[in-house]
Amino acid sequence: MNQSYRMRPLVLLVLFVSACALACWRLWQVSVALQHEDETPMLAFPFTVILPFVLIMALGCQRPTSSREGILMRTGAIIHLLLIIAFPGFALYLALGFPFVALTVELFETRAPVQLRDGVARALIIC
Repeated sequence: MNQSYRMRPLVLLVLFVSACALACWRLWQVSVALQHEDETPMLAFPFTVILPFVLIMALGCQRPTSSREGILMRTGAIIHLLLIIAFPGFALYLALGFPFVALTVELFETRAPVQLRDGVARALIIC
C-alpha cells in the first residue's frame, strides 16, 4: 500500500499567511528601530526573517511524503520557523532547538493516546 501524506490546504494557507504577517511585522519593527538610529534589527533581519521565511516556503511547497511522521515533522518545522521569526531575541536558542521538533513528533506518535493522535493527524494532514 503506497500512501502519501500532505498538509491540508487550509493549514498550509494559515501557515503561509502567518509567515507573511510576521515578516511584515518584523519589517515594521526594523523601520521603527532605524528611525531611532538602531540598526541592530536590520542587521539581524536576513537570518531571523528572510532565511526562515524562505525555508517555510520551501517546506510548504514540497511534494507529499510517504509517512505521517514526515508530514508532522514538516509541519512542526514550519511552526518552529514561525517562532524564530516571531521572537528575534530567542532566535538562536530556537534554531538550536530544532531536534526538539523531532523528539516531540516521535513522542506524539509513540506515546500519545490513539484518539488524540488520530484527531490531530486528521485535522492537519490528508492521506
